[in-house]
Amino acid sequence: MASNIFIRPASKEDARAVAEVQVSAWRVAYRCMMPDQVLDEMNTDARTGRWEEIIAQSASTTLVAETGGAVIGWIRFGASRDGDAPPQTGEVYGLYVSPGHWRLGAGRQLWQAACDRLRHDGFHSADVWVLEANTRARRFYESTGAALDPSAAKMFGDGSFESPEVRYRLGLHI
Repeated sequence: MASNIFIRPASKEDARAVAEVQVSAWRVAYRCMMPDQVLDEMNTDARTGRWEEIIAQSASTTLVAETGGAVIGWIRFGASRDGDAPPQTGEVYGLYVSPGHWRLGAGRQLWQAACDRLRHDGFHSADVWVLEANTRARRFYESTGAALDPSAAKMFGDGSFESPEVRYRLGLHI
């Protein structure tokens, strides 16, 4: 685990770096799970504009992992968006680390920081949706103590493809 990773709130100035992490992570992690065309056509410039909007709004929180002055990962979280979620359920909307920094501890530090913040904000559990085929991410969430919710599944896609997602839940034990 790298000890020189710093977790901090994202600022609007981080939008491009957050978009770059998202695009690079998706292109590597999802290469065999999504059509190549979807991944190859991802546009950092367009995502930068979207991230400027997301970071500026207050309905969610985005934290970044930084090392050597460079953003290498991010996590976005807030209240659960699922209609069937119990009250006081938080949700991690996304967690990505630049592929060159995988398995160095940034993802775990981001996850822990988000869970700590959710707990502090009064949430009793945290959910995260994962592509069913994403065994790397599923192992990660299981290693944190999150458990597969066998009652929850949905489809992820943009119309050009669909892939099943499963939900994991972690008790935050206030």
